[in-house]
Amino acid sequence: MHTIPRLLAALLASGALPAALASGGGMSAMPQSMPRVATPEQQARQLYNDGVGYVRKADKADADAASASDAGKKDKAQREARDRYASAFEKFGQAVRLDPQRYEAWNYVGYTSRKLGNYDVALAAYDKALADFGEAIRLDPKMARVWSALGLIWSKKNERALAAANFQEAIRLDPKDPQIFIDRGGLWLNRGRFNEAVADFDRAITLDPQNPDAYTARGLARFAQNTFEAAIADFDQAIALDKRNAEAYKRRGIARLAQNNVDAAIADVDQPNVPADLVAAQ
Repeated sequence: MHTIPRLLAALLASGALPAALASGGGMSAMPQSMPRVATPEQQARQLYNDGVGYVRKADKADADAASASDAGKKDKAQREARDRYASAFEKFGQAVRLDPQRYEAWNYVGYTSRKLGNYDVALAAYDKALADFGEAIRLDPKMARVWSALGLIWSKKNERALAAANFQEAIRLDPKDPQIFIDRGGLWLNRGRFNEAVADFDRAITLDPQNPDAYTARGLARFAQNTFEAAIADFDQAIALDKRNAEAYKRRGIARLAQNNVDAAIADVDQPNVPADLVAAQ
């Protein structure tokens, strides 16, 4: 009665039964499908997609931080944005190690590095995307934002001639992108070339009349030209388009103060959308 169980136990202990089953002895083995192993390119694609997801969440947190009036909420949003950008940077880094030809990932390595303040890493990544992938990439209008990003980085590094050249290349590739004109206008504004700054902001507004950032930027340039009424009109329009535009409220208050309109200036800087640190900076 106990012979068969003892025999099975002995076979299992010795490994003979699994070997027999695997070789087809005693009973036919059930076919097993082998798990598919993703290729490096497929893994890179998934990592790239994961990184894009992190970037979208980081950009949202970054925008929330910019508009937050509460210091605690602002700090929390800034930390969330930084953490998300760092996670995205890691994903894109893994993607390009697995598939160095994925130039979109190199672009995002540059973007996330710039957002994290790692400008040298960003420059190297953008250079990799632009240098290694041929004339077709250089002629792709989608690459215009990469050239504009390079312009912003060179601006921060105070390499103004290089910044201007990169902005010009961006505009050549996509002359209908208002953000590029806003970015280049910022370069002219920082260099004290206010007429050129206003011209670029004018172009941005023509391309996108609903862009509050363009009106805020043009207001800054007009303020620098001491045309306070025109500056206030631009800040008015920026606020009409975005009621949470703290920068426009603050700058309109400063322009009103320059006109000795103290009560109106105080009303602007007392807006709940204007963080105290922005007011203190002035």
